[in-house]
Amino acid sequence: MIARPEGGAKTIGTATRLARRFIRIALIAVILVIATLTLSRIAAPYLVSTAIVRSAFASAMARWTGHDVIISSIPAVSFWPTPEVTLMGVSVTRQDGEERVALGQIDAIEARFSLMSAIKGQPDFKSFRLLRPKIRIERDADGRLDWTDEGLLSEAVRAAKAAPDGSQSLAGTFDAEIGSVEVIDGEITLIDNRDGHQVVLDQFDARLNWPRLSAPVSGTASMALLGEAITVELATPSPLLLIKGETARVTAEASLTAGTGKFEGTVSLTDGLVGQSAIELTISDVPAIAKLAGLRLAGTENWRSFSLQTTVLRDPTEWRFDTLAFQIDGSRGQGLAALRWLPDGRSRLSGTLAIDHLGLDRLLVALALPFDDAVAVRLPSILRWLDLDIRLSAPTASFQGLTLTDLGASLVGGAEDIALVIGDARLFGGTLSARIGAKTGIASTSNLSLNLANAQIGELFSALGVDGPHPVGPGSLEMRLALPPGNWQRNPDDITGHVKLSADNGVLQGFDAAGVRKMLKDYAHFQLDAAGNDDFPFEQFDLFVRLNKGVAEIEKAAIRGRQEELTFSGIAPLGPLALALSGELKPSSVASTANAPPLNFFVGGTIHTPVISGSTNH
Repeated sequence: MIARPEGGAKTIGTATRLARRFIRIALIAVILVIATLTLSRIAAPYLVSTAIVRSAFASAMARWTGHDVIISSIPAVSFWPTPEVTLMGVSVTRQDGEERVALGQIDAIEARFSLMSAIKGQPDFKSFRLLRPKIRIERDADGRLDWTDEGLLSEAVRAAKAAPDGSQSLAGTFDAEIGSVEVIDGEITLIDNRDGHQVVLDQFDARLNWPRLSAPVSGTASMALLGEAITVELATPSPLLLIKGETARVTAEASLTAGTGKFEGTVSLTDGLVGQSAIELTISDVPAIAKLAGLRLAGTENWRSFSLQTTVLRDPTEWRFDTLAFQIDGSRGQGLAALRWLPDGRSRLSGTLAIDHLGLDRLLVALALPFDDAVAVRLPSILRWLDLDIRLSAPTASFQGLTLTDLGASLVGGAEDIALVIGDARLFGGTLSARIGAKTGIASTSNLSLNLANAQIGELFSALGVDGPHPVGPGSLEMRLALPPGNWQRNPDDITGHVKLSADNGVLQGFDAAGVRKMLKDYAHFQLDAAGNDDFPFEQFDLFVRLNKGVAEIEKAAIRGRQEELTFSGIAPLGPLALALSGELKPSSVASTANAPPLNFFVGGTIHTPVISGSTNH
């Protein structure tokens, strides 16, 4: 057994006594604090005049708002567990000429106050809670709010100055403690007199953290707009400047079932976005958001999802959208854009956009170009508000069932007319250029100009669903058409213009010359497909067709082969009516020998099932 040193035992004993003494003192101090707080709460009703608290709170409400405050019941004061006053049935009104306007009706307002300040007869209030308020906020033509005309808040707003670091500065004489503001089950009505727009937010719950008038503000809120639940988070280092209508840095985030939005930048209640701002939108259900926002814009009715990220730079005459990235359904895009205000009152949107896949049909509908089915009521086009000057590029694009690649195009439009110009694209191995233009405003004729060079013409006819005789081989196509508004594809009677087609070293698919000769010896008429499955080879194919009132008049159709030549003339209705063509099959002028006599024949039936009749000339 090892003996413990005598000095060590004394040291341990001393430490133990000191610890016990410290614990005893601490317990006594805690008991004294609890007893003091308890006694102060018990004695508070005898030390504090509840009438003073009630009167001070009612007066404070009027001073804060700068408007008349009517309280329908006697305020209640409680001191446990914390001093608190409650006002029931509160109405805030202001005089507007000879009419008194109600700004807010609140079932109850609760606020905490300092016990010591109440004992001194000057209670100060903080940490406010509003139960079931119905508040009306109106913005006038200058961007000012009707809650900021008078009162302590208005005085602080007028005295606030911008600080160099982006926050606000406020003289101590205008500063006041707020603490927090909580809203439970409220209804907020927002009215903008500049455009007459009104928004009602119900089921409004919010908590605002605002230690002092000079301090930054942050808060969260949840609400319902047209039955859609929305959650908002907001923060600003200069709330007084924001209320004042000056510029203030704001960070905000909103989320709802159909999407989310984020904003960080500088704003003004009077001028909107100022300087540089970052915006991010993600929408998973575009129809739901469009209904919520009251948005009706042509071209967006079939969108399902949409996202946008951009940095907005604003100067006095222009908004610039830098690092613009967006996605519409499965198609992504990026680029630069600018929105400029012009002296004539119409804004101009210009820019350069690169898009993964561009649906030209949808784009034409968005611009209200009469290039699709007629409808009783068309949605408004963006051209109602903006002029456009946009450069577009896309690795792939679709148009009327055709797939284009390496597209480069421009979009130019205004109040009078609109044009989509395809400067260059690849189609069926060839190069395509086209222009689609029309007058805007009302349904009018659209003009289509198209040039396709060095393309595989057979692939074009197959893509268009032509199963009758058609050329196959390398060639070029030129079209100049005036298309009527509405469903011109099913009712082509008003199409006018011309089509020019040429090809080299190919075949006329579905025309068996030897079979036609043979069948005409034995039959007065027959369907072309009964003549055989061979094709008619050619070295040169030339076709010129003039369109008028839904009828294609063939002015020139010459198909020259090495041994034979085939020519056509007549009309081919674009609708369901029968063909009326005269054809001639004869030896080629360059053929070394004439293997067969000239053959004249007539073509009737339809383009899909032509019928041949005629006789041989000797």
